[in-house]
Amino acid sequence: MDTEHYVGLALVAVLAALMGVGWVLERRAWNHGTCSRCGGRWLHFDVDSQGGRGYKCKGGHIVWISYPWIET
Repeated sequence: MDTEHYVGLALVAVLAALMGVGWVLERRAWNHGTCSRCGGRWLHFDVDSQGGRGYKCKGGHIVWISYPWIET
């Protein structure tokens, strides 16, 4: 393989790793629909221009979820 192929594969691997980290962070923040700071349920309040869903708990904490399979 040429050097360009290795660079391309490395970039794909880094992108996949970053997506995985983002998924894990959103999954932890979602916490099965419960705020991890106060224990309140997440209530949907907004959708941004790129499809991210905003949730707020009764304690005023906010989380934004962008991956479509997190809430299931």
